[in-house]
Amino acid sequence: MSDDWDLSYNHGTHEGEDVRCPCPDCGRDTYHTVLTNVVQLGSSESRSMQFWDDYQVVECKGCKRCSFRKVYADSESVDLSRGEADETIEHYPQRINNRRAIPDAHLIPAEVLPIYEETLAALRSNLPILAGIGVRAIVEAVCKHVSATGRTLESRIDDLVPKGFLTSDGARVLHATRLMGNVAAHEMLAHTNDDLIKGIEIAEHLLRTVYVIPAIADGLSRRSST
Repeated sequence: MSDDWDLSYNHGTHEGEDVRCPCPDCGRDTYHTVLTNVVQLGSSESRSMQFWDDYQVVECKGCKRCSFRKVYADSESVDLSRGEADETIEHYPQRINNRRAIPDAHLIPAEVLPIYEETLAALRSNLPILAGIGVRAIVEAVCKHVSATGRTLESRIDDLVPKGFLTSDGARVLHATRLMGNVAAHEMLAHTNDDLIKGIEIAEHLLRTVYVIPAIADGLSRRSST
């Protein structure tokens, strides 16, 4: 290894140091303490390149959630002016979008909740096609659970209006998730991250409207009557 490369490695993160990274529980970037780390060095003879992987167990200084962080760098990414390497960082569990489930998600029925959770996992893991399909699947699962009628998803979404689950404007917005799922499932095309975020927000609004808010209201009514 060159002196420059040694310099970049010596300035890496070590046990006991603090790093800033997204927390899966806090839902934002927070300071984490590196509890332990293992560095593996390697080289590529064909490219005359040295590299290292730094595997870290980190703990959020706020909520104390522990997770895993991997830092990769190689000799070809060293910035000689800084004496440091440009790093590639991965987090486990993955949280590219760092999006958490809505509050009181446990109130969502068991027939629907796993689909929602898997869609969030696909979104966090940067799997845009699966996330797009999942957004549509959430809507389909809700329609099935509340016995919305119709031969197509479009007609079942429309049937949520007379059943009192949606307004006409709400149904119009929800159709966007159906079209998103069509593109992902039938054309195998990935939506942009921004579109996926908007799609999951629409689906989450449906989950809150159909399940979460009524369950909370029922709980308040029962407590008030006692």
